Amino acid sequence: MVRGCSGCRRRDREIARHLAQHEADGEQIRLLTVERDDLRARLESCEGARKELERARDDLRARLSQHLRHRFGKRSERSGTSETSGQGADEHSTVSGEAPSPEGKRRRGQQPGRPAPRRRRYDHLEIEEVPHDLEELPRCPDCDKLYVPFGEERCEEIHFEVRILRRIHRRKRYRRGCSCKKAPGIVSAPPPAKPILKGRLSIGFLARLVFYKYGLGLPLARIVALLRAEGAQFSPGSLVGSLDRAGELLAPLANAIRAHNATSSHLHVDETSWKVFVLVPGKKNHRHWIWVFVGVDSVAFYLKPSRGRDVVVAHLGLVEDDSGRLGLPGGGELLLSSDFYTTYQSLGAEVEGLVNLWCWAHARRYVLRCGDAHQSCRAWADAWLEAIRALYRAWHACCAAEPGSPEEVEALHECRRIVEEMDATRHAEATDDTLPEPAKRVLATLDHEWSGLVAFMEHPGVDLDNNRAERHIRGPVVLRKGCYGSRSLTQAALAADAWSIIQTFELAGWNPLRVLEAYLSAIARAGGPLSEGELKAFLPWAAPEEEASMFRSAPP
Repeated sequence: MVRGCSGCRRRDREIARHLAQHEADGEQIRLLTVERDDLRARLESCEGARKELERARDDLRARLSQHLRHRFGKRSERSGTSETSGQGADEHSTVSGEAPSPEGKRRRGQQPGRPAPRRRRYDHLEIEEVPHDLEELPRCPDCDKLYVPFGEERCEEIHFEVRILRRIHRRKRYRRGCSCKKAPGIVSAPPPAKPILKGRLSIGFLARLVFYKYGLGLPLARIVALLRAEGAQFSPGSLVGSLDRAGELLAPLANAIRAHNATSSHLHVDETSWKVFVLVPGKKNHRHWIWVFVGVDSVAFYLKPSRGRDVVVAHLGLVEDDSGRLGLPGGGELLLSSDFYTTYQSLGAEVEGLVNLWCWAHARRYVLRCGDAHQSCRAWADAWLEAIRALYRAWHACCAAEPGSPEEVEALHECRRIVEEMDATRHAEATDDTLPEPAKRVLATLDHEWSGLVAFMEHPGVDLDNNRAERHIRGPVVLRKGCYGSRSLTQAALAADAWSIIQTFELAGWNPLRVLEAYLSAIARAGGPLSEGELKAFLPWAAPEEEASMFRSAPP
């Protein structure tokens, strides 16, 4: 064996040392690479968490801004610009033609250049004359002669009086004055006709009880307090029993209104929650739903445990064809103004002849809330609000013009121009990477519902929004805040019937209280429910002019 020299051995040791160092460095690099990859993964995870936290922060800021606006901000969506007719305009605009105060706000009271309100007349009210005279005839202080009568002075006041009294009916009785056996022994005058047999409340009392609760939105406890203030003590249970019996009498009239409402060619639909504190089999909570269908001459309410499409299907009487697709009775067309609720979307896609008219007020609220909640979207929201305001202004001008007139043609052309500009704007903004994410979400909603938002162009005269239904459902919402809901299914059914009847009468310009009294009186005279022909006298679209003139509200 040949041994290397010392230099070779030294070189071999150096090489072995370098190889070991290289392996150690490689292992260190491998460990550092693993650590680097782990840090990168953690960094990416933290970056994703940071973005999620920023998104959650922005959402919380948006919710806080919306909550503060809802709690302390301006509630009305009425415009400050006269041309917009109170819809679709920015809430911060000022009224055209009014002199603003130095701070830029509208001054209170009568505005310069505006006509004064017309003085109301009360000539239609009943007159009660109250004579007044001196306790002692005056005498001349010089000659002591009496003054002579010299006409009179007249002054007038409007008096409001509530009288709760017991009305005693004294019926004369007659006994037989002969000895005939076949004739009745005693004959008396007939008792007063009552809609509720053996009921103690009069027709006027029942009508006011229904109207106060469902027409004026007074909870039953407040009605009891009102009666107590007038000197009458009533148990709430007694009034509830009378309302239950009255509900049986009002149901045929309400059903006739619903049947007529279902034949309308244009309906505004909305729904809101209502509690019914009764355990219903198969239902885990007390939440029911108020549905309102507003037609040209009728208003139909339903109170159902479901918010599903079956309520709309049942009201419209939709039927299936041979292919299983739902259709309108008779194959007609129905314009349905509503919000973007999925029930209306599915019906519009499935039902032949049903045209969805989406509410521009709801679309505007999305834009408005986006601008209020996100500072980065304020300029974008202002531009869209101005476009929507211009659309409302042009469409109202089109509806106000005479059909076929040059003004209508010009306004319709302006509407088409505005819609085309809005359509082009939304397409351009959809591809803009610099647009904030909240604005993109609003644009996605507009894109999804665009066909229903612009469907009004094919149907002149329709409303751009669903405010008509929201106005009619406001009364039940106010009552809900005072009484929380219904304590029985009977009371829930009565609520829907009473709202349908009262609001239909108000829509026709009738006095609901006057009509309710006449209707209950007719039931009392008939001794039971009215026939279909007799019901027509209490339906605004079928009543003869003589009856309709009696029911109309008093002039302002």
